[in-house]
Amino acid sequence: MLLLLLPVALANEPAADVAPPPPDPAASPITIPLSPDNPGPFRCKVDPFFVVQEGTTGQLSIKLQIDAPEHLLYVDRIGVEAKDAGGLTVGELTLPPGQPHTDPWGGDPRDVYAQDTEFTVAVTAPKGLGDRVDLSLTVFWQGCSAAMCFMPAEQTFSVPVRIKGGG
Repeated sequence: MLLLLLPVALANEPAADVAPPPPDPAASPITIPLSPDNPGPFRCKVDPFFVVQEGTTGQLSIKLQIDAPEHLLYVDRIGVEAKDAGGLTVGELTLPPGQPHTDPWGGDPRDVYAQDTEFTVAVTAPKGLGDRVDLSLTVFWQGCSAAMCFMPAEQTFSVPVRIKGGG
């Protein structure tokens, strides 16, 4: 009798090797990881010929390109971080205004860029640094389309900064 009860008890237990059901695509967006080898539909460029006067602040130009139609960049997900400023001071990021957009994945409307956008970051060269400094700068962003969201992406640049009057 015990042999008959054992299979019944096991039949009610979930199988350990059965995979969970796939997520409902309507419940959450698809996310695609990005990397330098796979930047997705977004490209970032930094001014490779940046010049600043010694003792002043200049504006380093950064451009984010959208290489696919109907893709958006979230304004609030764009940022920069100096990895190695070489004695320079990296300040505030200045972004142009975005367009309000109701996110298809829910939540309040967010400002987005639907086209390539250019923005700047303040870079100050104090006196006494010399005539050239290499600035290591990481740019962050995140974008989406109506069909999917992309994972946050970043790209690090080495920017040779020429300092006028330095040296």
